[in-house]
Amino acid sequence: MIPRLRLALLALAGLAALAPTLPAQPAAAPGSFRVSFWNLEWFPGHRPESTPEEKKVHIENVQPEIAKLAPDVIGFSEVADWAAVEAAVAKVPGLKVNVVSNFRDKDGTVIKQQTAVASRYPCIGAWYEAWQADAKGFSPRRGFAFAALQPAPDRILLVYSLHLKSNRKPENGEPPNEQVREESARQLLAHVQAMQAAYGKLGKVAVIIGGDMNTSLDDPRFGAERTLRNFLSAGYTWPLAMLEPRSRYTMPGHGRYPPTTFDHILLNGPIKATEMRVGDTGPECSDHRSINAVLTWK
Repeated sequence: MIPRLRLALLALAGLAALAPTLPAQPAAAPGSFRVSFWNLEWFPGHRPESTPEEKKVHIENVQPEIAKLAPDVIGFSEVADWAAVEAAVAKVPGLKVNVVSNFRDKDGTVIKQQTAVASRYPCIGAWYEAWQADAKGFSPRRGFAFAALQPAPDRILLVYSLHLKSNRKPENGEPPNEQVREESARQLLAHVQAMQAAYGKLGKVAVIIGGDMNTSLDDPRFGAERTLRNFLSAGYTWPLAMLEPRSRYTMPGHGRYPPTTFDHILLNGPIKATEMRVGDTGPECSDHRSINAVLTWK
């Protein structure tokens, strides 16, 4: 898979300046840093064709919650564009947008569910990539956003923000959803290996993969799926294991959908989680809750 540098340089300054910046949040303990991932549900506005007022209210609800998280690195899914991500992080001093995807639908239309990475650290490489066609010619929807960050001269963080195939009924001719996600995971594992080799010349390399993966290690509906299990077999750690199953629900459940954990963080390399928690926000922010880890280098 060949990286394609395609940074979306969109600017809607009015969105990012809806409210004044909050005071800087306390830093993580020495040697540690905070990482979050959050599906923001069609941000801003909660739906594809939201009104200006709905966008404004959504931004005003999300901004202070991200400020409370005080992340050093944060990944997003279901964000509209670069300007939307700037708006989301506008109240966190020092947090800059590194990359926002620009994925398109089958008809060429730019979708409103993009992925992104923002951080406080120097960024030495950033792009997004669509998934490639599998052996049968099927291309999974969307792809990943990637940022190579350099928090110290001899340390590199490779950060991937994902939004894998949903659980909606496949369209005619499409493979089962589980197979689509497993194919995406296979491609990502290969990409990580290539990036570890490339960036390993600069120092210690740690990998952080996170986002809405639409599958679960707890939910029996996905007991046979290999998407997450293949990462674990490849030596990745799953920090959500630090929490009891009920404490790691990232989707509280509503209507006919039971509560479940669809959002995940996976780690590889000389890095470990010392704390893990799921956010406590409600539907005014998103139908998903954030996942938040305190990480440290080994």
